[in-house]
Amino acid sequence: MIQSLLRYASIAISAIVILSFAMFVNDQTASSSAKDVATINAEDSNSAQQQQQPPAHTKAPKQHGQPRRAIDGADKTLPQPFDGLVRNSSSAWVRKAVPSFAALMIFGLGLTLAAAYVPKA
Repeated sequence: MIQSLLRYASIAISAIVILSFAMFVNDQTASSSAKDVATINAEDSNSAQQQQQPPAHTKAPKQHGQPRRAIDGADKTLPQPFDGLVRNSSSAWVRKAVPSFAALMIFGLGLTLAAAYVPKA
């Protein structure tokens, strides 16, 4: 009973952390691609026409649906104990990846190992 509960908790926590990180990667690559395209377009138009362009409109942050908000909300609490490891980092990738990996190892792998050592009733 307890073994199954620990294994299911391990699977659920691992799935939340992995899904949240995958969505973070998707957001980061999409915003990076948009910035690169805007930079290339600005360089092309400046070199070809030598004209001033009006400032580009900044997009409002994308509003996510309920499943995404629930996953992100759960993922904010799971790796929170490990946020101190990267408190001084300026990289968004490091601030997301290191606590996520630590949570995956401690909660995902740790709960699975704990389930293996719980005596069967």
